[in-house]
Amino acid sequence: MDLSWLNQFAVLLWKNFILKKRKVVSLTVEISLTFLFSALILLHRRDLAKDYRNATLFNPLPLKELPGFLTDRKHEYILVYVPSESDVAKNITEMVKNDLNARLKVRGFSSEEDFERYIMFVNKTTRVLAAIIFDHDFQNSNERLPLKVKYHLRFSRFSSPSDKLNGNRGWNTGLLFPVVPSQGPRNLAQTDGGYPGYYKGGFLLVQHAVDKAIMIYHNDRAAEMLFENLTIFVRRFPYPAHYSDMFMRTFAAIFPLAVILIFSLTELTLLRTIVMEKENRLKESFPFYMIDYMIPVCFFLFVGIKSDTVFKCILKTVNCFHDTCFVFILPQEYQLMIGLNNAMLWASYFVTFFLMFLIIVCLMCVVLFVKIVPETVLQYSDPSLIFVFFLCFITASITFGFLITTFFSKTTLAVSVGGFLYFFTFFPFSVVSIMYEQLNLTEKLVSCLSSNIAVALGIDFISKMEMKRRGVRWNNILSPVNPDDNFVFAHIMGMLLFDAFLYGLLAWYIDAVFPGKYGVPKPWYFFMQKAYWLGKATSIRKKEESQVTNITHNAYFEDEPVDLVAGIMIQHLYKEFTLQNTTVLAVQDLTLNMYEGQITVLLGHNGAGKTTTLSILTGFYRPTSGKVYINGYDISKDMLQVRKSLGLCPQDDILFSDLTVSEHLYFYCVIKGVPPEIRLKEVNTMLTSFGLLEKRDALSKSLSGGMKRKLSIIIALIGGSKVVILDEPTSGMDPVSRRFTWDVLQQHKQNRTILLTTHHMDEADFLGDRIAIMAKGYLKCCGSSIFLKKTYGLSPFDHFFFFLSF
Repeated sequence: MDLSWLNQFAVLLWKNFILKKRKVVSLTVEISLTFLFSALILLHRRDLAKDYRNATLFNPLPLKELPGFLTDRKHEYILVYVPSESDVAKNITEMVKNDLNARLKVRGFSSEEDFERYIMFVNKTTRVLAAIIFDHDFQNSNERLPLKVKYHLRFSRFSSPSDKLNGNRGWNTGLLFPVVPSQGPRNLAQTDGGYPGYYKGGFLLVQHAVDKAIMIYHNDRAAEMLFENLTIFVRRFPYPAHYSDMFMRTFAAIFPLAVILIFSLTELTLLRTIVMEKENRLKESFPFYMIDYMIPVCFFLFVGIKSDTVFKCILKTVNCFHDTCFVFILPQEYQLMIGLNNAMLWASYFVTFFLMFLIIVCLMCVVLFVKIVPETVLQYSDPSLIFVFFLCFITASITFGFLITTFFSKTTLAVSVGGFLYFFTFFPFSVVSIMYEQLNLTEKLVSCLSSNIAVALGIDFISKMEMKRRGVRWNNILSPVNPDDNFVFAHIMGMLLFDAFLYGLLAWYIDAVFPGKYGVPKPWYFFMQKAYWLGKATSIRKKEESQVTNITHNAYFEDEPVDLVAGIMIQHLYKEFTLQNTTVLAVQDLTLNMYEGQITVLLGHNGAGKTTTLSILTGFYRPTSGKVYINGYDISKDMLQVRKSLGLCPQDDILFSDLTVSEHLYFYCVIKGVPPEIRLKEVNTMLTSFGLLEKRDALSKSLSGGMKRKLSIIIALIGGSKVVILDEPTSGMDPVSRRFTWDVLQQHKQNRTILLTTHHMDEADFLGDRIAIMAKGYLKCCGSSIFLKKTYGLSPFDHFFFFLSF
């Protein structure tokens, strides 16, 4: 069983935690933020202690007193009845009017729909007190009212200034229970019960008057005698002795935002870490290359060179810029180039940040459930369920961060926009909270597509269940806060898991199909390809195609060797770029073979197309047209197979500044599948060969430029890479180190196909078994050093470059 993926996963975790351990300040700040908000919550819990309240009894109120708005003679009110065709309905409504003894007019409507149209479109000035709707189908105007009477009342709402100030504008008849559970008597200071005002609004008075009129209608004399000396009072139901705890209301208001803030630093660290590995070294190098190439153009303009000549120089400058831009290989992409599984890379990020989030979750659970102050924060909920709830949230937060990183390659921009989106997806929670009772189940679930809104709704749910002294537990996970609600805690946890899956799926697809400026995109249907899931090659060359075809025959190309195996075969390769509506051909019709056991040197001035070619070979860029086979695999279809045997030394050193030399080599040994029993020997052999043994425990950021280049070369060679690509490997080295490195490369070329680029003619002469020279994207000549000297004379390289420069 192949366990290489498990080894890669383990070493990636090891690398991530080593780097995190050496950046302890960042981790300390993240944990400190948790302590800060936790301390504020605990202090608030301590200050808002429970208060014992005795049983509450309320005074009775007489039912005959008219509401204040009915005693105001400035306004006249209408008392409506339906249906208007019934004499009984009219008579009963008249009796209600007389009993109320208020300034009222009686008006009938034939149907409830007519009444609604009158209210909405006709009536603009008159106030309607109430409508009495009799639910009986009267056959004629004289039909009597049945003994079993069914009716309903429709009331207007005449808000007092205090009601408007508190936002109390309706009767809330759609709710059987308050949205926020009561922890004591509602509206304790108001004997009449307060909002929604069944006493002050006249509802109880009208209801009693209607009932009284119906009773008198059916048994007039007896009912009248009953009510003559009868006074009816209403009284609020008493409330038993209890503990008043106002903390939960404050907790429900502030804790959702506190959770978002607590996790925000770790979320931003995730964005910064992943995108920084994309951006590493790109920013520092860009300006200097541009300055180097623009100076000659500016000089030409200054001395008055013709415009067409200047334009050619500009195109040459653009070509040079494209060629040099490709050396900035991203660490993440670099790890993929040398055989790392992409899934393992993302999995290692996930586990690393999951454990970082887990530390914060554990601290939060301690704060919520351990008795640090006189009262615990959550007293009724199950700690294990709350723990799992936060695990669901951090899983969704991590995959949300992954999704954001797929759109950016600049750290500052990613952190800025990602941070904005992280908080932006939380603030709609205030709208959802206000409109909660108007939302149906589907709308509530849709709002949970934002994991931040989902966690806020979850905290709100927990707070309400704590107010009801039930808490959130495994045995009531399917129970709503109120019987008239259908949204349960299981919905929230399920949506958090769905969010995690959805964010992860989008990140996986976007990263594969739209890898950005760098990397080879997969077709949109890649997930339907059998080879993607099974990891089998689809383009290995057939046996009859294995014969190497000679490149162009002319005096500048030496015959191909017939006794060697071609490790790299390039056939009619083109690569073009578009810059401001101008197409630049960086590589044009390149056909070249490179053989195992040889070092092939690629020479050319800046902008000749060397680094562009290397970038295509490593999968950093996709060719415009043409074919490239490495060890028999087509790079446009089977880059994963190619990378399993690929070693790369880019022009810039892609090193982890906080890893030591030996840690770098151990990391890449595991990625390349070196057996555990020979890893140490392999590392020591390479360090000894390059003279870096005494620097094995030094951090890479403390090495000199030449030592960093040696380390990059070792990384390319270690693990027995069959194809090694070295982009200017000795740049930055002193002459002694360069010569020493040449000797080492000669020793390690056996059983390898090595492709090397350089600007140094002596390096090409010493190392190159075959030398290929490019200019303006074309391959101009190819052969051994002796062949080129015979063709061009004793100084072929200087002669050739002088000839091709203009």
